[in-house]
Amino acid sequence: MPIQFVNFSKEDFLSKKVLHRYMPLEYALKMLNEKALWFASPQSWKDPFEKRFISAKFKIGAMEQDFPWKDKVFCYCSTQTYTSEAYWNTYSRGQVGIEFMINRQVLLEELEKISKDLDVYIGRVEYMLTKNIKKSLSSIP
Repeated sequence: MPIQFVNFSKEDFLSKKVLHRYMPLEYALKMLNEKALWFASPQSWKDPFEKRFISAKFKIGAMEQDFPWKDKVFCYCSTQTYTSEAYWNTYSRGQVGIEFMINRQVLLEELEKISKDLDVYIGRVEYMLTKNIKKSLSSIP
């Protein structure tokens, strides 16, 4: 299946050359040594609002159930912002970390290879006010 773009287009994604990724030194060394990117389960994220979709209960018909793909979703987070203190504080350890600049075209080519076997989505996060996040998931755009 081709890569699906959420909240923006492939052209928008490729309109800038790089993405930025911050991480603790030991993760950076492991990534370089293994020549691999790390995709994490949202269940492991600290921020309850960022993982709300995966830990929420969904009403399907008359039944309420867990997110159907709860153990099958893995994410790679990066930022378009070169200097993002919030991102740096979240992904570095004690404000000590490494920044990687990742070429978007190269990343897209690698993701296209794995999209033959897996569903791949690239999306832009929209940060919202807490009062708007605390609504029913179905009412959040």
